[in-house]
Amino acid sequence: MFSLSAFVSLLLFFALLAGLLLVVFSPIIPLSIVFCTLGLSLTGAGLSTLIPTVFSSAGHLPNQDTGKAIATVAAFTYSGSILSPPMIGAMSTAFDSLR
Repeated sequence: MFSLSAFVSLLLFFALLAGLLLVVFSPIIPLSIVFCTLGLSLTGAGLSTLIPTVFSSAGHLPNQDTGKAIATVAAFTYSGSILSPPMIGAMSTAFDSLR
């Protein structure tokens, strides 16, 4: 049936979805700060397995040098963390606010 790692991955995926739903719908729920904090915590738990899984998958690619594959993944992840804040700022300026 399912292996333990597949079950944990599926569980964390549903935690990610539940967390995002809580964050999105928290403004209409009483005690919204509590639900928003819980939602962001669940989202973090769901996303926490993403980067280790991506690096592990890159290291196990067939017919690829392990070091080059991991370096490529690292370059994309670091460039994403450098480029995303200015992009969010530009979107916020273009739409007057993100709320």
